[in-house]
Amino acid sequence: MSIRSRDLVIALLLAAPACHEAPPPAPPAPALDRPAQAIPGDLDIALRFDLDKARRVLGPEVTDGIRLDLVDAKGDPGGAALVARAVARASVMWVAFRPGASAALTDNVLVLRGKFSDVDPLMETRSGFSHPADLGGGVLVYERPRPARRSAPARIYAFGEDRLLFVSEAEVDSVERVVEAHRGGEGARPDESGICSFAARPAPLAQLFAADFPAVAEAIVGAVSLHGALDLGDGGLRGSIEASFRTAGEAKTATDRASALLGALAQTKGILGRLANGARAEALGTGVVIRIALDPAATGAALECMQGTAPC
Repeated sequence: MSIRSRDLVIALLLAAPACHEAPPPAPPAPALDRPAQAIPGDLDIALRFDLDKARRVLGPEVTDGIRLDLVDAKGDPGGAALVARAVARASVMWVAFRPGASAALTDNVLVLRGKFSDVDPLMETRSGFSHPADLGGGVLVYERPRPARRSAPARIYAFGEDRLLFVSEAEVDSVERVVEAHRGGEGARPDESGICSFAARPAPLAQLFAADFPAVAEAIVGAVSLHGALDLGDGGLRGSIEASFRTAGEAKTATDRASALLGALAQTKGILGRLANGARAEALGTGVVIRIALDPAATGAALECMQGTAPC
């Protein structure tokens, strides 16, 4: 081989790596700036509770008795203790799920914001969670073998010491797409306002209510979105439930049905009767708004009724 040929071969070999495409950049580390972003698109109902505000308005002990029926305390005491400890230290809680099954069979995610420096899955040895994988950006992910109860968490994401995400087995892939791959579509997103709020896909909710509460199902059938919020303050309880429809005619029909339902409920005893007495439905274009307003005295009576400390 001549010197010129040899030099040409060497040059080509040296240039070869530059001809290949550069490897794709690594995906960004998971982030959870807005906790509700972790709710995957295949869950139909999402609830949000401002636990800190509930403690301020109703007393620090009001959230002590919160028990989420996700984990079997007898069959999975470690998992139950871990969830209970995390909820007790949460300031805000989001729960998203797919309706229609019993609690034990309900697929779900639980998102918590709070102070969790002393919530460590590894310290709860009975829970079965393994040493975490580090996803970067201060995010750890804990896994355990498939729990016997479908609704129990099989994976936990820890975002620093102030956000936790519990994921049931069936939602692991969906949450992974949303949190780690940054894709997966929009899930139900409750408004971040009030002491509690919700967002739901109306069709699955209507199916859920159809058998036992047909009037409720009729009021939301055909809706394309549904959300609402309740708040408590010195002026009592205030809230709204809003549904949007495709046409103004559908909204008017839904308003008439909702008004009839509220009138019937107002004649009943219990917490629903008290809320219905302070509620009014109105059509606004293609939307329906149910506004709820109870003065402080009525709010106090409703809360005592709900807590079972006074007759309804």
